[in-house]
Amino acid sequence: MPKDRKMIRFLVSLEDAEKLEKEAQKLGISVSAFIRLLIKQWSNGIKFEKRGDREGGEK
Repeated sequence: MPKDRKMIRFLVSLEDAEKLEKEAQKLGISVSAFIRLLIKQWSNGIKFEKRGDREGGEK
């Protein structure tokens, strides 16, 4: 592994793993690429919310 890289591992439930796989497939990318994308967006200041958590919710 390059010296300027660090591996981070985490555990998720089987249900969450399936959700990650489905979302990655929708974008045509791997799960690890999808997670890297989420982390990059989060580190750029984007906040993630569940659709139903916002006032008024989704229709």
